[in-house]
Amino acid sequence: MRALTCWSCGTAAGLVMLSWSVAAPAETNLAEVYEETIEIYTEEPAAGHGTVGAEEQSPEDPRLAAMRQELERLQLEAQLRTARLEAELAEAKAQQQRLAQELERAQQQQHRELLPLSEEQARLEAAAGLDAAKRSAESAPLDAELALLQKQQQLAEAKLAAELTDLKAQTQKLRAEQALAAAQRQAELAEASHRQMLLTAQNESLAAELRAQQLELESRKTAAETALAVDQARLMQQNTKDQLGDVIDGPPEYRTEPFVDGVLYVSDRRIALNGPIITGTADYVCDRIHYFNNEDPDAPIFLMIDNCPGGSVMQGYRIVKAIEASDAPVHVVVKSFAASMAAIITTLADHSYAYPDAIMLHHQMSAGAFGNMTDIEETVEVLKEWEARLAEPVAEKMGVTAERFVELMYENKSDGDWEEFADRAVELKWVNTIVGEVREEGVRRRPTGEAPKPWWFRFLMQDEHGRSYVNLPPLEPMDAYMMYNPNGFYRVDGR
Repeated sequence: MRALTCWSCGTAAGLVMLSWSVAAPAETNLAEVYEETIEIYTEEPAAGHGTVGAEEQSPEDPRLAAMRQELERLQLEAQLRTARLEAELAEAKAQQQRLAQELERAQQQQHRELLPLSEEQARLEAAAGLDAAKRSAESAPLDAELALLQKQQQLAEAKLAAELTDLKAQTQKLRAEQALAAAQRQAELAEASHRQMLLTAQNESLAAELRAQQLELESRKTAAETALAVDQARLMQQNTKDQLGDVIDGPPEYRTEPFVDGVLYVSDRRIALNGPIITGTADYVCDRIHYFNNEDPDAPIFLMIDNCPGGSVMQGYRIVKAIEASDAPVHVVVKSFAASMAAIITTLADHSYAYPDAIMLHHQMSAGAFGNMTDIEETVEVLKEWEARLAEPVAEKMGVTAERFVELMYENKSDGDWEEFADRAVELKWVNTIVGEVREEGVRRRPTGEAPKPWWFRFLMQDEHGRSYVNLPPLEPMDAYMMYNPNGFYRVDGR
């Protein structure tokens, strides 16, 4: 059985000194006792035995951390030396107990060996009394044998006495070694305690120095933060002045009749439609038409076309239907160029405007077909149906049939691309009103930044002849491109 006793005392650096005493039976494995002792010494200190005042100290100075590590190393070496000495003492005690047990077994063996001899002696004496004459004649050999046995017994007793004396001497030697080891351990512990006291004093001095440095740093930080706050307040004040100069005060005016005396007043309820009409364009335009309707169903909405060559008929048709369904009037404005699908959107709008020198262009739908003959015939039939659905409303507004509308295209230009300036297009009812001035009242913040590159700039490529072009995205099923593309700048899959 092992008895474990622990004394702990706290100092300013939180040193914990341990002392162990181990009493183990002879059969105990001393290596296991030593390993368990080492495990006990290397366990982390229990709650409550940590460094005193750790929560009060600031981040450690490198010198303080080095001194603390040195202290911990000295403590661990003292603990390991103590553990080794106590393990050796336990082994000596176990050796002493083993020798005592061997002596006891020898005495018991001697007793067992002498017991038959004593019994034999008693039997011989009884026999001698009954037959004195016979024993008298035979007594000499028996006496000699008895004497021999007695001498053997004396020798055995002397040998046991010598072994016992040797064991006692070894026990005294072990006790002396134990006392010497204990004295050495006490000296080492005293030296470690002295070193701990020195390190604690140095620790407290360094902690005081560190606190003073922290107070100085906090003072400097407070002064810097105050100066920064003043600078930020000044900068915020200047930015506020600049922002007030970049924004026009007051809410924008939403005119019920935006066209007054030849001037079209465009509010911030405007939607730009520029570049080719591709997948996603209808979402962009229609979502904004719906939003402006939900915001105010009476104020006008402006669809501004600077330059649009047309594009997807399905996307364009969705824009036409969104304009027709809008409660708020949608005013389509052409500033430079509206061709193909963009021209159809402008022509079919109830409210449409154009600068007099803006150009509008109508032509037949152009598309390609792939597949076997049946596939191509079916595709052509779909395209014819699309052309009829888009061209007939335009022809009806012009007061002609769809067939006559196509004839007029080729009468005005051999390739069928019928283009007109807006002041002529108004006579053909492609656009309702010629406007001399467009005022963008929705621009109420000072414009900043550089002019953006066109969307196709990132996709610009060159063919084998060195001609630049861009690839249009693939169309949705049953869709076709209706756009003005005389120089082949817009292509599908490079064709």
